Amino acid sequence: VMDKKQNLENEIQELETTKVELDSIKNRLENDPEYLEKIAREEYNMKKEGEKVIKIETDSE
Repeated sequence: VMDKKQNLENEIQELETTKVELDSIKNRLENDPEYLEKIAREEYNMKKEGEKVIKIETDSE
């Protein structure tokens, strides 16, 4: 029972840490247009109207 309690407490701590990290990212996405643009471009391959995207692949990809 004590091991289970400790495991649950550890999991709660990890989840609280994750929540803080996600809240920080959410705040930046809502309040930092440059960060939002960076994520849109890098993670979702978005571009501005009229731009052309050139993707360069390396041997590791």
